[in-house]
Amino acid sequence: MLLKYNFIFLSLFFLSILDSNILAQEESPSLVVSETARLTLDAIQGKEEYFKTNSEELYTLINKILLPNFDRNYAAYLVLGRYGRDATQEQKSRFSIAIYSYIVKRYAFGILKFQSNQLSFFPHQISPEDERTTVRGTVKLNDGQAVSVDYDLRLNDSKWRVYDISIDGISYVRNLRSQLGSEIRRDGLDAVISRLEN
Repeated sequence: MLLKYNFIFLSLFFLSILDSNILAQEESPSLVVSETARLTLDAIQGKEEYFKTNSEELYTLINKILLPNFDRNYAAYLVLGRYGRDATQEQKSRFSIAIYSYIVKRYAFGILKFQSNQLSFFPHQISPEDERTTVRGTVKLNDGQAVSVDYDLRLNDSKWRVYDISIDGISYVRNLRSQLGSEIRRDGLDAVISRLEN
């Protein structure tokens, strides 16, 4: 089960933030998530086979529109957890870039396996003073199973950005923190960063 969730974690994460620049900055988090997911899927529809054999173009597409809408530094801070306390600024910067690249290359092809009618979202409310929020929804997998999907967003520089996603309560941040934490304990932060960079 966990392996299946690992596959869909950031596939859905990408769908929540790709092309969000087409939406007005003041749009609510729920509208940003729901509309960008559907617009992205519609844009990819019919081009799945092309992107399967042109991975660099897929990575370039994602890089162009993902980074402005992804709170990379905050996500990296959460993934590092306690290991970030002793990390130098250079290590934190390298880790932030490396984990972002790792995410893109590991999960990019997952977006090619979803269709817009597989996603639905629940009503969402937010107060003017809120700086963090969660948009909740469901995704229907190809086997017919429906699972919950929660998008965590943070208001940063007057713009809502996604930094985490949870599938049936399993967070990608916690998942990566557990995975990489054991590697950092064993090999050290520099070694893990070098592996992610390569």
